[in-house]
Amino acid sequence: MKRIDVVALYLSAALSFLLTSSAWAQSSAPPIDHSKERPTDAAPEEPEEDDGRLEWNIVGGALLNTGNTQSFQVNAGTNLDFYRDFNQLYADFNVVYGIAVLDPRGTDDDPTNDDFDRTAFNINSKLRYDRFFTEMDAAFLGVVARHDRFAGLDLRIQGQIGYLRNFFKEENHRFWGEAGYDITYDNFDPDPLTDPDGNELDGDAIVQAIRLFLGYDNQINKMVAFGTGLEALFNVEDGEDVRLNSVSQLNSTIADNLQLELKFTLLFDNVPVAGFRRLDTTTQLNLIYRLL
Repeated sequence: MKRIDVVALYLSAALSFLLTSSAWAQSSAPPIDHSKERPTDAAPEEPEEDDGRLEWNIVGGALLNTGNTQSFQVNAGTNLDFYRDFNQLYADFNVVYGIAVLDPRGTDDDPTNDDFDRTAFNINSKLRYDRFFTEMDAAFLGVVARHDRFAGLDLRIQGQIGYLRNFFKEENHRFWGEAGYDITYDNFDPDPLTDPDGNELDGDAIVQAIRLFLGYDNQINKMVAFGTGLEALFNVEDGEDVRLNSVSQLNSTIADNLQLELKFTLLFDNVPVAGFRRLDTTTQLNLIYRLL
């Protein structure tokens, strides 16, 4: 299937979902929330209307080594979270770039080798819309994009749709799960790829998967917050093809609009791009400044 056909198919499904969910939300009663005891004839608990909220952050961090180790790495990004009238929109964009002198001692032919080589470069972005029907239930639609040639991916685009359920929710404490469908388009790098026997492989692939997710957030106190999540993607056509993605964050408030963040990202692919490793991890120490 051509890339343009995949994009057209997904956009069509996305539009159909939005129209259907909006009509359903307006014409039918939301499902009953069984998380709290109440009489069986009580009306379903709906989210309380509010004036909405908007939070926009910029994120950045860097690492510099000189002397025997010569390396530099920077990461920067931004995220936006908007909620109003049972609708939530979330967007995130992050870039990691690193260079290093791989052999600062040089060689016999070049004893003063100071050439820097790229050691990291990846771009990750996400856009997601949630429509809440009760305080505990929502439907969601999202798009995820990744560029990481060090993992053999010139471009990975994921379209996701599904259902969210809050198992436990308080003002500063939340545990939830998600279930749904994921379609992934991969454009590999280098192209063409070769298998261990030297045979050329296709330059792209489409994977359909069942998606499961568990998330946990805890505002420990006014100064410290912790959040983590684990996503599992099961290829419906290949039982061995399982992907696990996890992001964990620990945030500490320094000033009114400034936070220090420790972030760990894990990306595991049981059937990776040919010639590449299964596991990628990134650990970041960032400063977060809240613009809005």
